[in-house]
Amino acid sequence: MVDITLVNPVFPSNTTIPPYGLLYLAAVLEKQGYTVEVRDYQTYTCEDSWEYPNFLDFLKGSSSIIGATTYSFNLPFLVKAFTELKREHPEKKIVLGGIGATGVHTGIMENFPCIDVIVRGEGEKTLPELITALDDNNPLTTIPGITYRENNTVVATPPQPRITDLDELPHPAFHKIDFSHYLVPNIMYSRGCPFDCSFCDIAPYWDRKNTRKSLSHFLEEIKILREEYNQKRIAIVDDTFVLNKKRVAEFCEALKKEHVDIEWGCYGRVDLMDESMIGDMVKAGCKKVYYGVESGNNDVLKT
Repeated sequence: MVDITLVNPVFPSNTTIPPYGLLYLAAVLEKQGYTVEVRDYQTYTCEDSWEYPNFLDFLKGSSSIIGATTYSFNLPFLVKAFTELKREHPEKKIVLGGIGATGVHTGIMENFPCIDVIVRGEGEKTLPELITALDDNNPLTTIPGITYRENNTVVATPPQPRITDLDELPHPAFHKIDFSHYLVPNIMYSRGCPFDCSFCDIAPYWDRKNTRKSLSHFLEEIKILREEYNQKRIAIVDDTFVLNKKRVAEFCEALKKEHVDIEWGCYGRVDLMDESMIGDMVKAGCKKVYYGVESGNNDVLKT
């Protein structure tokens, strides 16, 4: 019997990347003895290849607890789909997480009774406690970092403290996916962005704090992908991978010293780059850097 079905509801496309956050959650839950199923809508196909895959068909046979990661763009789709699912299976518990639900957690709970709980922020500490409470029908009020309903009133518990030592987390449960379905694996060296861009909802999601794995832990994860899963490329999806030039240089030097033969790309900020760092990155296998140039129009930027 599966304790929880973790769902990535991103629409199918030709540029699929693994649901990295869900794989972290799956690894933590399995380490604590829970049985976990990971389903990725990106890779789901129906019998008639010309037909767009039905999300409710995709959810058939799922666990009594469904946890779905969210982005802003897929929230309307999700609440409609889960409303339909609840009509057929009112016994299922629907848990949302991710940046989309966290940003509007109160509004979702006030307006959409199909959603039972929202996990705000990092879920690795919160979700195991929540599953136990839901299974045992225990009160949720003592679990930090969640929003739920109690007697028709929306309750938001105090925030879950950030995970300061990311080395405490096991490596993602890569065994839960088939890498042949994906364009390139995405991994993280650090979490969170400390900058103060007024338009961005990602930095507040992480409390504008950046936490980082040790270099040895991160290299071990890359080697797992390269040696156990034969992945030749990776995408480092830290919000601000180039935040600390010294750490970038140490990472690049370690890749060369340990002869890790892998191509990689990352996100960067133009104002943090210099020729020396770019040179180190290129020599260590970096092929792409993605910059967030929000607009070339000053009026748009001011707005």
